[in-house]
Amino acid sequence: MTDAVTNADSSIQNIKPSPSLQTAQHVYKAVDVSNMTSMIDLWSPLLDKIEAFMTIADKIAEVHPYAKIAWGTLSVIPKNIITKLTLQTTECAYFIGAYASDGSFWKRLLNSAISPVDKAIEAYERAFKNLQAAFQGTAMLQTEIIVFRMLDSVNAMAAEIDLNDMACANNARFDSGKKCLPGTRQGILSEITDWARHPIEDNFPCIFFLHGVAGSGKSAIAHTIAKSFHGAKRLGSSYCFDRSQSETLHAGNLFRTISRDLADLDPKWKESLYNIVKADRALRFTNAVEDQFENLFLQPSQQANHIGPILIVIDALDECPDTKHYCQNLLKLLGDSDNIKRIPKNFRVLITSRPEPDISKTFQKLQDLHVKCKAMSAIDENSTNNDISLFISNELKDLDEELNVRWPNRKWHQLLVNNAGGLFQWAYVACHATKDMKTALAPVRKLQKFLNSGHQLDGLYQSILEQVSPTSDLDSMDVYFTVMGAILLAKEPLSISVLITLCKPGNIGDDVKSLLRPLGALLHGVTESTVPIRPLHTSFCDYLLDKDRSKEYFVDLHQQHGHFTTMIFNVMSRELKFNICLIETSYQLNKDIKDLDDKVKVHISAQLAYACQFWSHHLCLCKGITALLEKAENFIKEHFLYWLEVLSARSRVGRVTEMLLDAAEWMERYNTDAMWLRDAARFARAFKTVIIQSIPHIYLSALPFAPKTSMIAKWYRARYPQLLQIEDGGDESWPTTQQILVGHTSKIWCLALSHDGRFIVSGCGDGTLTLWDTATGSSVHGLLKGHRAVVNSVAISPDGKFIVSGSADCTIRLWDPATGCSVHSPLEGHTNRVDCVAISPDGKFIVSGSGDHTLRLWDPATGCSIRGPVKGHTERVSCVAISPDGKFIVSGSGDHTLRLWDSATGCSIHGPLEGHTQRVSCVAISPDGKFIVSGSYDHTLRLWDSATGSSINDPLEGHTKRVNCVAISPDGNIHSPLEGHTKRVSCVAISPDGKFIVSGSGDHTLRLWDSATGCSIHGPLEGHTQRVSCVAISPDGKFIVSGSYDNTLRLWDSATGCSINDQLEDSFSMDQEGWISRHPGSVLFWVPPQHQTTLLRPSNRAVISRMGKATHLNFIHFVLGVHWVDCQRSIPSSSFIS
Repeated sequence: MTDAVTNADSSIQNIKPSPSLQTAQHVYKAVDVSNMTSMIDLWSPLLDKIEAFMTIADKIAEVHPYAKIAWGTLSVIPKNIITKLTLQTTECAYFIGAYASDGSFWKRLLNSAISPVDKAIEAYERAFKNLQAAFQGTAMLQTEIIVFRMLDSVNAMAAEIDLNDMACANNARFDSGKKCLPGTRQGILSEITDWARHPIEDNFPCIFFLHGVAGSGKSAIAHTIAKSFHGAKRLGSSYCFDRSQSETLHAGNLFRTISRDLADLDPKWKESLYNIVKADRALRFTNAVEDQFENLFLQPSQQANHIGPILIVIDALDECPDTKHYCQNLLKLLGDSDNIKRIPKNFRVLITSRPEPDISKTFQKLQDLHVKCKAMSAIDENSTNNDISLFISNELKDLDEELNVRWPNRKWHQLLVNNAGGLFQWAYVACHATKDMKTALAPVRKLQKFLNSGHQLDGLYQSILEQVSPTSDLDSMDVYFTVMGAILLAKEPLSISVLITLCKPGNIGDDVKSLLRPLGALLHGVTESTVPIRPLHTSFCDYLLDKDRSKEYFVDLHQQHGHFTTMIFNVMSRELKFNICLIETSYQLNKDIKDLDDKVKVHISAQLAYACQFWSHHLCLCKGITALLEKAENFIKEHFLYWLEVLSARSRVGRVTEMLLDAAEWMERYNTDAMWLRDAARFARAFKTVIIQSIPHIYLSALPFAPKTSMIAKWYRARYPQLLQIEDGGDESWPTTQQILVGHTSKIWCLALSHDGRFIVSGCGDGTLTLWDTATGSSVHGLLKGHRAVVNSVAISPDGKFIVSGSADCTIRLWDPATGCSVHSPLEGHTNRVDCVAISPDGKFIVSGSGDHTLRLWDPATGCSIRGPVKGHTERVSCVAISPDGKFIVSGSGDHTLRLWDSATGCSIHGPLEGHTQRVSCVAISPDGKFIVSGSYDHTLRLWDSATGSSINDPLEGHTKRVNCVAISPDGNIHSPLEGHTKRVSCVAISPDGKFIVSGSGDHTLRLWDSATGCSIHGPLEGHTQRVSCVAISPDGKFIVSGSYDNTLRLWDSATGCSINDQLEDSFSMDQEGWISRHPGSVLFWVPPQHQTTLLRPSNRAVISRMGKATHLNFIHFVLGVHWVDCQRSIPSSSFIS
């Protein structure tokens, strides 16, 4: 309070009284305190501070008519309200300081009577008067601390704003049960509190980095500080990382959660945040750390005008999982002094962590200026031991008499303090295990074992485990390994009841309880059956996973994974069933079923929910166990549709295709056929829309429209006979387009496929890029904005860690595919459009070609120009390529020539290479780097010797129009003309094994060609409605991606040439997604995109469509509505139900 009052005093000195407000003195009414003399004497130390505050209050009263009314009650200080009065006084001081230093002070004053300031002062007045009334016995103490954090008025709509759909970590908050024992850690707690409440000033460190070894008490301090500031209404947010909850507690949720917490604290922040995410809804879900920091934290902070300190607590940063490099990106962000400077000056951030090298380096380089670093080891040893002593006395006070029998005069107490060795975690575990009555050993015997274990945590952990699971008891050890393996492997914490169910049919429920109940000193949640179990401290996990430390109690995760995964498959086999949630009607989509959440809670057990979400993850971490290979295939044959039901009900469909493909790749690694899994993945991908939106229509709509050759369709349609029948126009095989990627709003000019085939990047005419997940077909980060003109070229680094794009705005940009964020400022230097970019095979440099006739080389690590401008061409550089060894670059130009450059020096090696008579539009280098092929607008190709720069043979003639693209097969062979397209060929690519070629054309189609024979394999592949501008082939050659001027990307199966794609009565209608309905809110069935324009309705005799044959449906056995569950029954003699 002292700092706040002092700061308010200095702020008020600069305010001059307003002549027009001198009469404000008449408003002041002093409070009669004649009866309060003794109480005032009692609390004189505090009154000295309040006296100073009242002096300030008198000064502000000279410039505001209502002030003294509020301040007049300050001398009334009854004991039972002293804490609230202290907090209230501090809040008033913050208000005065902020108000006095506000640049618009006099402007606000002239708007006086109903301004937010008047309302604030009136509220303070009411609060103080209520406190006085409580003292005098005239009213009950009901006053809440009046905290005005905003100087600006807030739109009333803020109260109605709902931000609940933001993807936040709801389990990140501080835990009051983890706070320090009262009276302990007072020195460090005071130091942190003083730092957090320090008056606002430039160059004061806004981050406090508290670091120390495992068990030193960092988290207890963090939770104590968080609780204290929460009580004072000064806690902006607390985010406590926990390794056991890495699925949600990761850096990708950090700033989104912090911002939502701040929105709950301050209405102005809430209104600002709502306006930001309303304009860009993708921000509600993005995991990009930099985007969150910029848009969800900094932007709202600029709109809000806070009063007084706001504390943010980030605990256990070392437990932040580096999922998709989120943690690395967070450290990079926090290590940038420019970012720290933009944090509001009254914000304080407390961060605790073990001293991991990367984390320590991040903060130590900013020490003093932006960060205050404090090591737990720097705390006075005697102070730490005294605190541990106090903690032990408090924890074992009920055993004092019993322990004194063995160790007279409380010698046991000092022995424990000595053994703790300064580690609170040791003292905590020893005390809790000693007084735990769930083991057979008496407290004295247990304590003796702990003392004999030494002062290291490892010895203490082993002593406790020996008591509950002796190594000589083999049955007990089997249970130990099974249960501990499950706890350590689980992606989300599991409860005792879930663990017991997973362990069936072993019937070891009592054994599980007997093992876990006595481990309350090590594990949270062991006293109740339904509470998720988590290690209380990461040091226990570290111990179990280190064979040298845990010895006989070492948990081998590789060995346990197979056992745990088997248990997961067994759970799904036992519990999955048809219509598991008892959905009554097929007319309603999931979103319209009001009690669906309740149904999920009742009918889908916690163990089944976990198994359905994570079975693929655990399977892929196992070695090729024969039993698991069989279980995976049987799962698809017996439970696939039931599994989709659970994912649909729980809104977990997003990763379904990726899960199936991961499992398929795992099977294939062990030379096992994965056709069932791959067909299931195609089914899930093709019908993702319907699976997400409706449980019944997994059967009623998806299954009927699956291709005739689909293994899933043939297997399951026999089990569900009462479905739609497609009499004519059905798909023989999976649609040609495996997926249509929709999201761009302008023509697609370029694309690239990552080397691992997991993502695609596309560049667009409106200056945006989009990153696509090839497994799900979904946009990963939305539109990547930065360029101001068309994106002409994109490339992905060989390791997939960065993307480079070149644009007509004369700049190059680098992007992080993990976050979707721009890595550096735009790479500037070219003075005309950038037409082409390429990345060296080792990813160490980038080359760009431009309309300014030059090339430039760039360092992707720094974003700086390495060499350039590299001059030589006399017209625009239209294409570039880098040799496989990275030693030379070849460029083609509008000046009709090629040039070869030394990538190390930027000097010309050969050139100009003359021969073409028009612009060189494309170049490629052979895999061995020995020759170059170029294509030109002069309708020819030419081959060049890279060693000499000389032309090899005569021009390759045959084309009748300009050559737009070239590619060289892995074996370097050249082939005859491949004919088939009816308009110009705009792009080509060759499969990694060189066996086929794909071409895209202005005739809107693709074609696949046999590179050995030149014959057409598949095609024309139809689907695009405008020119195909770019194509790429996955590294395994299994799928193709194409981009088009129709603003879409499509995925194609190279083996089949098929696309993998995401009527009844006249009164029936079809919406944009393909849902057929008779009335709003009453869906009948869903039609896939390729059949929507060819659907034959009963009132039509025929359908004429460029998409092909009419789709004729037969409804004679189709059951729907409340009868939809009958789809699994045999067809009765008369079964038409309308």
